[in-house]
Amino acid sequence: MNAPAQQWKAAVAARIAAPLVPFILAIIENESGGRAGAKAYRSTRITKNLPSETGGVIAADRALGLMQTIPLVIDDFNKVHSAGVTYEQMTGATKADGMKQIQVGIWTFLNNVRALERLTNQSLFSGNRLNLNLLKLVLVSYAWGIGNLRNKLDVLADLNLDPTFDNLRATFPELGKPANQPLVYVDRIFRKAAKYEGAIETATTGASIIGALLIGGLLIWAARGSI
Repeated sequence: MNAPAQQWKAAVAARIAAPLVPFILAIIENESGGRAGAKAYRSTRITKNLPSETGGVIAADRALGLMQTIPLVIDDFNKVHSAGVTYEQMTGATKADGMKQIQVGIWTFLNNVRALERLTNQSLFSGNRLNLNLLKLVLVSYAWGIGNLRNKLDVLADLNLDPTFDNLRATFPELGKPANQPLVYVDRIFRKAAKYEGAIETATTGASIIGALLIGGLLIWAARGSI
């Protein structure tokens, strides 16, 4: 089995709930092939100056790192973390660089979780079960941007439709093709997650969530159970 993100499992598991680890590893595999410091081929619409380890700043114009975080979001991360991230850390290939890239990527992912929990009035965890509908919406937002998804959810609300992934797929079938569209991205991440310790079974049976801690600005769930 080819699982190029497996090397980052411990770093991911230290920062997010156990049932979500396979999905973060799937994102890493999909976005960078597990290669720390990866740079996107295409530039982003917005360029941001990121701090440099040599002093000054370096203009970043494309997604960077293991989870391909865009410069705008990296800049947001630095605004709320006193120990921010440098351009060299986001483009470096060392284990320490990769761990920093995972920190930024998971921070982004969890920000989207919190935003969508508010928008949909749902929780990612219900008892000891992972809410797969909300997880799929979070993955759409990660691939497409939270603003784009919010606009579509507003349309669903105008149509008196619940904010579900199935309604999103049925109402906006164009988001399922061609292959680079966000609905396809969700299916791809679920397929890849299955390689990382039975993610789909874990997602449906869940783990025993025993608490939540806010550490260094990151929401970290303490979990035990099926993983």
